[in-house]
Amino acid sequence: MAHEPAPLNEHQQRHLYFGLAEVDRLLTEVEGVLASAQSRTLFPRYLDDLNPGQRRMLEGGIARLRAELAQLLASRGMRPQRPQIEASGAIRTALVFAEIAAEELGPGNMRGYGELSPEQAQEVEGVVAELRNRVAALLAEFSPEPAA
Repeated sequence: MAHEPAPLNEHQQRHLYFGLAEVDRLLTEVEGVLASAQSRTLFPRYLDDLNPGQRRMLEGGIARLRAELAQLLASRGMRPQRPQIEASGAIRTALVFAEIAAEELGPGNMRGYGELSPEQAQEVEGVVAELRNRVAALLAEFSPEPAA
């Protein structure tokens, strides 16, 4: 006859919880690599060297592992915390940082790389202005519907 394991104390439960959360975070990172490898980004970080079978195996394995994590949490009377960061806020923040990154491309920030001619400076300013305008327009258009 198998017996129930002794309950974990508060600190042990917290350690288990955050350890499981870290495993899930790393699984999310793997999913991000899978998605990024197939992204249309101009500056890819990962080379998509996976065949369809490997991709399916990883996706299925992640799903099974997450089901096991959920079962382990439930068996200890724990459940994941609700998300606290709104997607809309994270998106707006990323777009604001994109505006800042575009601004930092300006001629004044290129001084350490060599002097720009007035024509070059004007061309760079035009590129920066166009980038900033496009990001600003995307930010202005972005008005997500409130979550239900």
